[in-house]
Amino acid sequence: MNPNLNINSSVNMAYINDNEQLIYIDDSGSQSIKDMSLSEKKIDGKDYLTDILPSFQMHNSMFNRTLIDPYSIIQEPPEYDESLSESIGLSTTPTQNDSFDYNLNDSSTLLLNNLNKLQKINLPLSVTIKLTEEMPLVGKPYKQRSPLKQYLPGDMVYGFVIFENYSKKQIPLEMLLVSMECEIGVKQSNKNLNYKKKILTTYDLEASFNFLGVDGDNDNYHVYDPLDNTYVGFEKRILDPGKPIKKFFKFKIPNYVLDDCCEHQLTEHLKTPPSFGLNPSLFSNTASSIEINRNLGYGRLDVPGSPIHAKDFAFYGEYVSYYINFQLIGTRLEAYKPFYKKDTTHQYDYIFIRNREYSIRVGKSPPDHEDYVFTNGTTNDQLERYEKQAIEAIEVLTERNMLNQVGVSDIRQQDEIIFSSNGKSKSISSSSNEIPTYSDEKLKCNDYSSETSIEFKKDLFSKIDGVMNMHISMDKSTKIQSFLPKFLTNSLDNSIYSSGNNPIFSLNVNLEFHPKTKSSKLPTSITIKPDLIGVDFSSIYKLPFNIDKSFLLNSPKTIKNKFDKLTLYYNKICDTMKECESKVPKIVFETLRGLSSTNYVEFVIRNTFASTTIDLTDKWVYCEKTNSYRYTNEIPFKFNIDFISANPFALVPSFQTCMFARLYKIKFSVTTKRSHSESFEFPIEVI
Repeated sequence: MNPNLNINSSVNMAYINDNEQLIYIDDSGSQSIKDMSLSEKKIDGKDYLTDILPSFQMHNSMFNRTLIDPYSIIQEPPEYDESLSESIGLSTTPTQNDSFDYNLNDSSTLLLNNLNKLQKINLPLSVTIKLTEEMPLVGKPYKQRSPLKQYLPGDMVYGFVIFENYSKKQIPLEMLLVSMECEIGVKQSNKNLNYKKKILTTYDLEASFNFLGVDGDNDNYHVYDPLDNTYVGFEKRILDPGKPIKKFFKFKIPNYVLDDCCEHQLTEHLKTPPSFGLNPSLFSNTASSIEINRNLGYGRLDVPGSPIHAKDFAFYGEYVSYYINFQLIGTRLEAYKPFYKKDTTHQYDYIFIRNREYSIRVGKSPPDHEDYVFTNGTTNDQLERYEKQAIEAIEVLTERNMLNQVGVSDIRQQDEIIFSSNGKSKSISSSSNEIPTYSDEKLKCNDYSSETSIEFKKDLFSKIDGVMNMHISMDKSTKIQSFLPKFLTNSLDNSIYSSGNNPIFSLNVNLEFHPKTKSSKLPTSITIKPDLIGVDFSSIYKLPFNIDKSFLLNSPKTIKNKFDKLTLYYNKICDTMKECESKVPKIVFETLRGLSSTNYVEFVIRNTFASTTIDLTDKWVYCEKTNSYRYTNEIPFKFNIDFISANPFALVPSFQTCMFARLYKIKFSVTTKRSHSESFEFPIEVI
């Protein structure tokens, strides 16, 4: 079964407008009947969701199917020995089940792990999907949700799907799976290869087909909806001609994915990432043809449920994609033969009757804890620890090779010699799993700062002669708001488009001018131009570290050198392993492999912020002690709303996953009237 499977067992059975009778049993065992209307099913005006684990039988019958499913062959229950009624002992009489030997623990045989291998057929079947603002009710009008609006972690996704058979014959089915899924994709930098990983698969058990309500044994389930002439819920495993079947569904966007999505248990990697880039494989690979409309800042297909390709500066093959997946699955039947495609064979146990995806956009919630960060140490500390592991692994492999050459081939004897003679501890396999700790960022220096100087020389065009020292600082806790193009923004009231004239961050500027001569004039102005820089980390073999903002203070060359060095260690380990036919611990090998494939890219997102010119005329304060002039002020900066409105794009929140991370920093360019220029960079978080 999919290791990332979440179960949403909320009951979205058809809600009836008429009052329902509920039977209550008190402690004494007496029964009472109470009428309960729909409004009483809500708590504080909100739909109440009950999370329960499915029973073992429900789980196996709905999901845990093997590709060769004994249930599709055995139509009758197994025979039991009649002696069971006379004895408490178990029967040893063979049953017809004994001839089937299958292993539900073998992930390679599970249906859910092989859906991408199923063949598809072309049935006259339509699938209509609609998202709603609230949980839809039978016979009650609904408000459709705009496909352009995004959800946030914690939000509910409501909607319904209608299946309609347009043929003149019945269409049998075996399974209906309704799931919400999230997939991450990255591209190998030096090859034209894309890699993807599914980090979220959560099923709505009630929306999916199950044995509840089958054969009409639940009168409140298979009901007629006069609103759109459909029937809510399946009465049997058949789609009858001219009888549309509707299923309600609901999902909750999680704040975190399951912890098995990150082998290194890094908290930042487990937070639900925002929608990003474009998954080109959606809609049978037609999504790859979506082009961005420069006037809108996004593009989409003219089809309901189309993915939205926003201008978020993602490179091709990089994406975080969310969608609701509807999968109708059948077993091998002669009835399907007329609808086979050219490449369809009759050698299968399961086949796709229809597979439809409905894309949704998901944002990112603001951080809950601003003061504390759950960390495995700084990024530099983590990389140094992995470098130490690599060096120790190379030393151990080298010594094993030497011992093999002198006839000591037993691993236990080698361990005794290697780890006792030179003081090594067997920490290579465990040092990467150190317990994470909380760190308080406020206990450290509160500001990022930079110092530089600009020299002015007197000439025919300027009488300024001296050196201006600059000390610029910015609060480390500074955050800026993410945004989307206007038409993708849920509410303009609280967006940058309504508050664009408000300052979003500020710099503390301290200037000191030292004149070389008494006749020297003072600088009259400086201009500070901020440019946003996007920083992407990616790895096809997983990123085994979390990235703190301070790591971005390193120059791109320094960062690349760190990973180049780790790549050399990884290659050395691979060569040594082949040479001496020995191995290193799996966690060490996979960690170094992920580090060696790490790709680091920087790019500039120009005109995100408006430039600021500081008028220094009559603002200098003379300091007699140092014979210098000083200026100190806090300078605010704003979004460049005019440019963003005319050239719409999306500023995605900072996020990290095991395969991809998007972070940011700001480059500040300081210039004077005489074109003197200096620059510096500070990391910043986009929320």
